Amino acid sequence: MIQIYQSDDRSNSLTINNLQINRNFYPVVVIKCDQASIDASGAFWHEFNTPQCKHCKSEGRQFYFPPAYSYSEETTIPLLTIWPGKQIKLLLNTKKGAEDSVSIGKLLFEVSGNNVKKSDIVLKGPDENNILTDISIEQENIEVEVVVKGERGSFYNLKVYAVNSGENLLAGHLNIYIPDNDIFSKAEVQPLLEYLNSGPNKLYNHECITTVIKGLEKLLNKKLKGAYQLNSLTMYTLMDTFMQKEGHIEGKFVCQYVNEKGGKDGKAKPSSMVDDIYTPINESLTGKQGYHVFGLSIYYAVHTLTVIIDNTGPCNPKYAVYDQFGCRLKGEFHPFHKAALEKVLLEWTKLYRDWYLENYKNEPSGGVCPSLESRAWKIKNN
Repeated sequence: MIQIYQSDDRSNSLTINNLQINRNFYPVVVIKCDQASIDASGAFWHEFNTPQCKHCKSEGRQFYFPPAYSYSEETTIPLLTIWPGKQIKLLLNTKKGAEDSVSIGKLLFEVSGNNVKKSDIVLKGPDENNILTDISIEQENIEVEVVVKGERGSFYNLKVYAVNSGENLLAGHLNIYIPDNDIFSKAEVQPLLEYLNSGPNKLYNHECITTVIKGLEKLLNKKLKGAYQLNSLTMYTLMDTFMQKEGHIEGKFVCQYVNEKGGKDGKAKPSSMVDDIYTPINESLTGKQGYHVFGLSIYYAVHTLTVIIDNTGPCNPKYAVYDQFGCRLKGEFHPFHKAALEKVLLEWTKLYRDWYLENYKNEPSGGVCPSLESRAWKIKNN
């Protein structure tokens, strides 16, 4: 039950048990975020206000005002994605929610969530009861600091109520998400990008799989010494054995190809993709604003690469692919679309199938792999 608190507006008030309570304080609270604060904290902010975006249409939660309000503008609940230990400055703007609303009143803040603890989200600005006093209609840039101390993967609702007699009316709403371990901040992914963009002359000293391992060491800020001690170091043993045991695999995605003769091995060139690898990868991004990192194997792990998806703008995710030669896509980050991804994967499967056949034709395998498949592993911290 939301408590009723005293109002400072004496001309439109009711006295109950020595508490001065406002009769009709009906503001609409529009919650924004200070850009400098976003940049400093590494947080992400999304308002779901792009009508043509499928992500906004599916994830944007419409905010409906109580019947007492005459405010008619459509609005959605913004999403703040922020990492533990960070703080950010919110800017609140009040608008008139009803024609008969008085001009001065109080706002009550409430934080809810699954198993939420009082210390998870700390507000600076309101008093110890999470109340802001002397708030007027059409007031701009009311500052509230949010300090985040919850655990990764937590989701909170920050609701702002207008304090009134009888009931408090919901006037503003913000969702706060502390990202799961498979989402990386700009600060976390920056060392990986710097390494992968350090130039082909430096990277070329490494094999493709060594480039993947060293990149992951930069991303996870730890040494992966055990990876080099595997009996047979391939992308499969690295990801399915070592990285899985280390707790760094969030999910695996597989796509198979049919060759020109109807088989699924490398005896003939691949002609078409059997499995849809784009959709499950794209679904793993939904509602998760930030950077996502994947290990990618082409043609039964003949070649390995690192994929980085920039989902900081959920309406326009972009991806880049790197190996020991640096970025493999001209212009680095490209729109993450199904047709483009499938085209690139098919071209690379053909390329490395031909390369392997030419360079390993005298080996016992005859330069032919038993499968044309590609695999991607989603990386997470722990």
